[in-house]
Amino acid sequence: MSAHVRITKSVLDRTILYRLYCDCAAIAHFAAPNSHACPGTHIALERFDRRRSSMGLRPRYSQLHQLKVLRSMPQQISPKVQSPPHKSPAVFSVKELTKTYRMGSVDVHALRGIDLDLYAGEFIVTLGPSGSGKSTLLNILGGLDTPSTGLVKYHDHDLSHADDDELTRFRREHVGFVFQFYNLVAGLTARENITIVTDIALNPFEADTALQIVDLEDRANHYPAQLSGGEQQRVAIARAIAKRPEILLCDEPTGALDIKTGIVVLEAISRINRELGTLVVVITHNSSIAGMGDRVISLADGQISDIKVNAQRIPAKELAW
Repeated sequence: MSAHVRITKSVLDRTILYRLYCDCAAIAHFAAPNSHACPGTHIALERFDRRRSSMGLRPRYSQLHQLKVLRSMPQQISPKVQSPPHKSPAVFSVKELTKTYRMGSVDVHALRGIDLDLYAGEFIVTLGPSGSGKSTLLNILGGLDTPSTGLVKYHDHDLSHADDDELTRFRREHVGFVFQFYNLVAGLTARENITIVTDIALNPFEADTALQIVDLEDRANHYPAQLSGGEQQRVAIARAIAKRPEILLCDEPTGALDIKTGIVVLEAISRINRELGTLVVVITHNSSIAGMGDRVISLADGQISDIKVNAQRIPAKELAW
């Protein structure tokens, strides 16, 4: 089969399309011992079909409307961005959260009693060395994993006791993922990688609009192998935000990039946070990114060791590492 075979909805039955979409950005996690590749597929497809049938067409803004919205967005990040006040209820509320993995005869305590609230519109930077529990916390917030004990609430929904179908629906409807390695489908163009999501999301951006938000509209017809590392990561970001998630979870989004390219990627993430109001959580080893956040949460040995509040955020273009 040619390396440039186009996989489109015309040649994918709905089950395959759903499975590609459900966690396409989290594909690396499917190999984890405790992960489940798109559980509840048939139930979710039935719900999806009923929704489409009841509406005739899926609800979707016109391209013209999206372009008007995009043109109304500020194109430059202001030099200093005020941190949002915490007047609204928490999007996430985490209480006494623990996670223990069994490795042979040894118990590994990845999280040891985390208490944390995250609010709409925040930009959260989570710092810590390898093994501190950053990725475990991110996976639990994103519904990719479940805690051993403790409570995780998304608004009024208890995720800590949710079953596979409920977690799949939560990820599909509310969460965008961005990982260090881009997990793009090699045989699809940038636009088609995003269309995997927009074809089954309830109220998505147009694929081209998502690419415009990350300044890649001129690369829509290019394949991943024809894009630089930074461009591939921005396509991954566009794919993550195309379904309009309330939450964007980023695991080392600049870890595989040089500083110049990393700053471009961070500017795209910051713009999404500011202009779309998305709650963003970035985990990283790079303490230089800390100034971008409303709050900086430091983890060590599975516990929160420090929380710093930035009165003003530093724009990505002023960072150096």
